[in-house]
Amino acid sequence: MPLSILHRDREANFTPGDFFDADLDLVALNVRQKLPAGFSVALNGFVRDNNLVGFVRGQSNESTLDTAVLSGGGTLQLTHEGNILTKKNLLNLGVEYANNRFSITNSGAFFGSPFLTKQSTRENVVGLYLSDSFSIFESLVLTGGLRYDRNSLDFTDKLDSSLNGEKAFNRVSPKAGLVYAPFKNLSLFFSYSEGIRTPTATEIFAQGPFGSNPSLVPMKSQNYEIGAKARLQDWLDTSLNVFYTPVRDEILFVVTDPVTFTGRNENINRTLRRGIEASLKARYGKWLDGFLNYTLTKATFENDVLLFSGQVKKGDELPLVPHHRVGVGTSFHPIEGLTLSLFGNYVSRQFMLNDEPNDAKRLADYFILNSKASYQWNQWTIYLTANNLTDRKYST
Repeated sequence: MPLSILHRDREANFTPGDFFDADLDLVALNVRQKLPAGFSVALNGFVRDNNLVGFVRGQSNESTLDTAVLSGGGTLQLTHEGNILTKKNLLNLGVEYANNRFSITNSGAFFGSPFLTKQSTRENVVGLYLSDSFSIFESLVLTGGLRYDRNSLDFTDKLDSSLNGEKAFNRVSPKAGLVYAPFKNLSLFFSYSEGIRTPTATEIFAQGPFGSNPSLVPMKSQNYEIGAKARLQDWLDTSLNVFYTPVRDEILFVVTDPVTFTGRNENINRTLRRGIEASLKARYGKWLDGFLNYTLTKATFENDVLLFSGQVKKGDELPLVPHHRVGVGTSFHPIEGLTLSLFGNYVSRQFMLNDEPNDAKRLADYFILNSKASYQWNQWTIYLTANNLTDRKYST
């Protein structure tokens, strides 16, 4: 909705006819079994059938998207907890597998030109991982691990077989960390890890009037984190950490023809996210506890690029990433099993979705106050929630 209409009537139906409908069936299984000699094994599996239908009308286009997704898979993990040379050690070995089948029909018109796509994708995802935590001294713990991911896609275009294709992505991602506790109530930590997100079939292969890009590569991140945790009093816990995450090959829609303003998904060279996280947790006996969390984040583009939304310059901020987030809450436990909670969230100003050039006015900041009452009896929990108690009007 344009800001001019939003300011006049925030309940106006700017795109009449929009709708979204979803049906989800899910079956999940979780099993854990202790074994001799410090070993244990855990298994979880799932089957998910998801059907989505949506109609979207914009200022220059409209489209209907019908998506069916059938997924199945699971994780098997072996854990050993014991000693190596009299030192405590925790080892995890695991394998993950998922098979996803997507069927997509997309029809509509873009700037008056009709389009129709019918596509299906088979995806196989395999992950192997190893992690270990070794106590060098009682106050010094070293952690490390490796993860191997393989994601293969088999894409079929039911209207144009020349667009059919297969893609496979492989990567090994390491992680390492160190925790040092010089005092009983203080611990310091450092961690490094790498992450990966492979392109989806809809990002690689054409949707609607846009172009395919089989040369897309996975997004890769390096995550650095350093921080401290402390118990200042028996009733007060605190934590503070700093994070720094450079990302390479982020996937965004790039203009390939400035005249017609058509394009395709491309890998953006560099983006960067960095910030600070802090928290306080307090309690008074068994009846009352509370928390205060704060996050400072700055996320920027680190190179110039022409996107569908316009020219982006180095230093422009990523949309939908507010600089400040604050969470605050308290819970009261008058009797065993009963919890009465009040909690709020503050979100500072942020650039709107698709405003990568940072040209439009930012979304206003807001504070939302919510509440929840719950009662737990054995394995059963009943609850009642009431959100936005102050009826705050805000935009996301």
